[in-house]
Amino acid sequence: MQDLSYLEALLGAPTAEEEYRDVWVVAYGAVSGLSDLSLQLIGKARSLADGVGAYVRALLVGAPDEERAQTLIACGADMVYLAPGLPDAATLASFLQAQRPEFVLFGDVPGCRTLAPRVAQALGASLVTEAEDLSIEPDTRALLVTRPIYEG
Repeated sequence: MQDLSYLEALLGAPTAEEEYRDVWVVAYGAVSGLSDLSLQLIGKARSLADGVGAYVRALLVGAPDEERAQTLIACGADMVYLAPGLPDAATLASFLQAQRPEFVLFGDVPGCRTLAPRVAQALGASLVTEAEDLSIEPDTRALLVTRPIYEG
């Protein structure tokens, strides 16, 4: 949607092609509009990416349109890809594998709830659910997760 060359200049030299980079968000746009959770995830992704010098890229699924994509950019995404409907796990995993994301954030919304584990399995990636907060350890680039612990 926009030329990112100015961001590349700000973030320094391009990374080696084989490296996994960037924080991705699978954002859900319902017919009624973007979910609040999608906007919160973009904000969190922006915070994570800024800490390690990465981009925020979003895949807007469901009922995407140009206006919703611009909203995601205004909330912190550097680039937004549009995907009408909800892709199946194999299609989404193939797309993400080609993009080489370092982290992918999914919201706990209908459709994504069952899609995220399938995509993680297809990519051979870890999956964390019910996260309350996320951060990245800058030296190791490890994802640090705060989760609720239930007693009972």
